[in-house]
Amino acid sequence: MAREDEPPQVDVSSFYVSSDQLSSCEEPGTSIARVVSEVSSKEWMISCNAMLYIRRLVRFHKDAFESHAEPALHSILQQMRNLRSVVSKSALLCATEIIDGYDTSKILKDEDSIQRCFCNLIEMNSSGKKFVAVEARKALAALSTNLSLTLVNLSLENVDNPNASFRSVLMQNLNDSLPGESFGTICEVS
Repeated sequence: MAREDEPPQVDVSSFYVSSDQLSSCEEPGTSIARVVSEVSSKEWMISCNAMLYIRRLVRFHKDAFESHAEPALHSILQQMRNLRSVVSKSALLCATEIIDGYDTSKILKDEDSIQRCFCNLIEMNSSGKKFVAVEARKALAALSTNLSLTLVNLSLENVDNPNASFRSVLMQNLNDSLPGESFGTICEVS
């Protein structure tokens, strides 16, 4: 059943464009700061459109967007927890694009930022929503590529998390991001 603010003719698939299908956009100029602020909009269509535009900027105007990547990623991390699944999935797609597109150590500059990003992605992966979990796994894979040793340490710090689903995804992420022998050793230590 459609809500009053969501007409039945809305096609959300336009927000789920794969990276290789993204179309180019005009040179961003001064609109970048506005687009980054629109990510946090209470209007879900504005937020999703902003995240789609950011994905296009990362793909086609990487240098112009680089200085805005850190604040954008922080806003996007907050949107991952949005109860509206189209916003959550759009945020995951956008986060993956940013994490894949830039040196993550320059965007997530401190341990707290890395941990917040990592834990958000683990939580989204363990959320029970399959289409959200798939996108969270892609973002985790991108993050693991750039920050593998840091993520191993964060994983070990979070092994005692009370949420069994969180721990399961955490261990699966370790398994996916480490060579086979290392994972067995970590499991014995834990």
